[in-house]
Amino acid sequence: MSAPGPAVATITTGTRLVYDGEAYTVTGMEAGRLMLRSALGKRLLVHTATVLADPSTSLPGTGEQPVAACG
Repeated sequence: MSAPGPAVATITTGTRLVYDGEAYTVTGMEAGRLMLRSALGKRLLVHTATVLADPSTSLPGTGEQPVAACG
């Protein structure tokens, strides 16, 4: 029996995620970057790979598992 592979999730506008200990909503995507907005109005523009590679990143509602970068 083989070990389960990494979970796969689709990230689109409206996706909620936790990154670097703070909850954000994806408000847009452009050129490999995510535009994130917190409930307090904080805005970030970060490379998608940076978010996915961060071991603290999780998608609430999907078992709170860290997001695994593919590739």
